[in-house]
Amino acid sequence: WRVPLPRTEVARQAPAGFDAVKYNMSMGCAPKNMPFVMAAPSPTDFVERGESILLRIEEFDVVRTIHMNSREAPSAQPKTPLGYSVGRWEGDTLVVETGSVGAEYLRPGVPLGPSASFVERFTPSADGSRLHYTIVMTDSYSLTQPVEQKRSWVAIDEQVLPYNCTLPQR
Repeated sequence: WRVPLPRTEVARQAPAGFDAVKYNMSMGCAPKNMPFVMAAPSPTDFVERGESILLRIEEFDVVRTIHMNSREAPSAQPKTPLGYSVGRWEGDTLVVETGSVGAEYLRPGVPLGPSASFVERFTPSADGSRLHYTIVMTDSYSLTQPVEQKRSWVAIDEQVLPYNCTLPQR
């Protein structure tokens, strides 16, 4: 997640105007946007809800809805910080396509273009001890080519609990 991105000229110029204090993701109680929200190390789970799967992330009480039977193109939906996600199964792998992400940044200091899209793959290991994750980020505004990033989560017996974010008293 910290590897350099192949940025366009526009994206290379963007850090000059980036205010790291104003855009401090550790302050406040607002969740991160897609795809940065997927870098969270906090407990995560999936809840099947018939026509959709909820991806719950403990940090900031994030809930992403993955529409499993949608024929709608993600790019045709209203923009939100987490975007619109459509999923399908390829064997044991959950493949999720997300578009319509309405956020300022792809990652802090790197702007998010209006047509950015993401393809994620969630694959459990054969013994069920890990969940392997791959994301391919495509954003012609900021990236000169699609970028693939990978990570894994260890399966542990924990629950997603309320985050209970509170701002410090001043």
